[in-house]
Amino acid sequence: MLLTMRDKALLYLLCRHNLLSTKQIRAEVFPRLDLSIVMRRLRKLQLGGFIVRLGMLECRTWVWACSQLSNELFTGFPSSQRTNLHTLHHDVALSDLRLLMEGLTRVDTWRSEEHTSELQSRETISYA
Repeated sequence: MLLTMRDKALLYLLCRHNLLSTKQIRAEVFPRLDLSIVMRRLRKLQLGGFIVRLGMLECRTWVWACSQLSNELFTGFPSSQRTNLHTLHHDVALSDLRLLMEGLTRVDTWRSEEHTSELQSRETISYA
């Protein structure tokens, strides 16, 4: 399967956010396209092994994540994050907040809670 520039942008976005809903993907990557076209492309990427469909939210939208293949292509190492299917709605809401904040502040990097905690545990404060 030949990846387009838009596919690569989508995969990069998914790898950065861990998971996104179809609605979020459409707004960020396919803003002017009909939902049926977006779904067709997402299914092709899924069949190609680039993304995985995690489940459907109560609002009838699918939630997607990068596959191990995509994560290794875009980050250079396999994902260590696990997705709790019971918290998909919460995780998608957090992705909404993150997308909003990145759009408002033009922030292009985001540190996960795990990464921040790891950095804090490494820091030592000297009171000498």
